[in-house]
Amino acid sequence: MDIHSATLTSDTFVDANKPVLSLCIPTYNRRDKLARLLNGLQQDLRKAAGKIEICISDNASTDGTNEFLMGLSAQKYISVFRQSENLGFRKNYTTVYSMARGNYIWTLGDDDVVVENGLMKLLQLLENVSPGYVYVHIASVDSNLPNYFQHIKPGKYPEKILYSMLCDDGLDMFGFIGSHIFLKSSYDILTGSDDEVTGGWPHLALLLAVSENLKSFLVTEPLARQISDGLFWSSTNWVLVNMKKIDILSIYKPRWSDKNFKFFFLSKKTILSKGSIVNLLNAKILEPERFSEIIDKSNYYFKICKGTLKFVLFLYLVLILFIKYFPISYMIRTFKPVYYKSKMKEYEDMQKEKSANEGYSRDPSV
Repeated sequence: MDIHSATLTSDTFVDANKPVLSLCIPTYNRRDKLARLLNGLQQDLRKAAGKIEICISDNASTDGTNEFLMGLSAQKYISVFRQSENLGFRKNYTTVYSMARGNYIWTLGDDDVVVENGLMKLLQLLENVSPGYVYVHIASVDSNLPNYFQHIKPGKYPEKILYSMLCDDGLDMFGFIGSHIFLKSSYDILTGSDDEVTGGWPHLALLLAVSENLKSFLVTEPLARQISDGLFWSSTNWVLVNMKKIDILSIYKPRWSDKNFKFFFLSKKTILSKGSIVNLLNAKILEPERFSEIIDKSNYYFKICKGTLKFVLFLYLVLILFIKYFPISYMIRTFKPVYYKSKMKEYEDMQKEKSANEGYSRDPSV
């Protein structure tokens, strides 16, 4: 099924002979964190009595993850698969959801933690309400990370509220993969889709597809904690990775043709969000030598996009050029309250290190 043409309905196809919920966990070189997650699930899994399964796809880890998982594979509610080589996040994600047998799929990061009794609360909701989509509130344990959508209380909502959430806050607020629970049937849309399109955001492609024909959806109380392990990329890498959302927006532009005004706000809030602007400012201060990468990537998208999206990208390019030519020293004095404390400390440490070593260079990988 092609991501350009697939249409999903809100009908719920529930098979009583299958698990209600599949927990899908793509993993790579995080043995201890994966063990922490799985250990925290044991009590709820025993209570669930076969209604919940765990599917784990190991992306050719080298830290003992495979040996750890071999010891778990004998448990009937756990399915384990090991890739022969590292295929990247997208393909490992595709593998793990293809393993699932449940009516619903909740994908978790291997460094996440499910709250106590969280699975049982979720199971009760899925069985009693049979929703077409569930947005899971996530409790952040990092004071620098926001608890998204706290103004949306747990409960059942009509489709228009989901559109409001998208248009008011953009795709950034939906970026955390553990915030989404989809019907297993929804995942057909990713079959055969282009990796370059969905990139690291297949859940966002699913969200926009599901939103087209969704009559209602559920919002839960916080059921997992965002530990934030692995979120410490450089600001430049955050900007470049977040730009991949433009690929998804460009695909769904034609399908939102009757909602063009809403699409404008969705694009604006995604590309010109506060977080996006903060990352641009940090990138200029912390890694000015890499700022040209951001400009090149923005120019690329500006050339290939059309209509509403092109206009939003034009505004983004204007902002980028303004930041490019704005003096760094003045930026620090003027915008310092905007920066996260950790980023300011990173900047100060870099300046000390550069003073001590004139040949210092920074080349982080995403």
